[in-house]
Amino acid sequence: MWGIITKTGKRANLDQLILYFMEGRESCSDIGCWVFQATEPGGVLMIVGLGRPMATIPLLDAALKEVDIRGNLRYANDYPTALAMIASGQVNVKPLVSHRYSLEQALEAFEFAKKGEGIKVMIHCDKTKA
Repeated sequence: MWGIITKTGKRANLDQLILYFMEGRESCSDIGCWVFQATEPGGVLMIVGLGRPMATIPLLDAALKEVDIRGNLRYANDYPTALAMIASGQVNVKPLVSHRYSLEQALEAFEFAKKGEGIKVMIHCDKTKA
């Protein structure tokens, strides 16, 4: 989906879509119509990682918009691109850290993370940042 930004310069509400799916409201393998609404005509939809063996994909929508669907199991060259996007401010990752704990609260943080309720639980060793 980041190809949308590269091709058109538009975010197409990607930040909200990413947060929506990372919050666990839907499985990443449930590819609904939203992906085709967010993808520009002639764009590329990249499915990254493993999901369920079978997924429902609206192929008519893909064909009408001439969207290429590609799969990727590994992230071989993604880290440098992702780090560059974060460093340049193209992607704001701060909302992904949903809960912050001090080092003294580490046990509480692990118990909370074990429940699977947060997106990212961070334990700060620096007392001024918790």
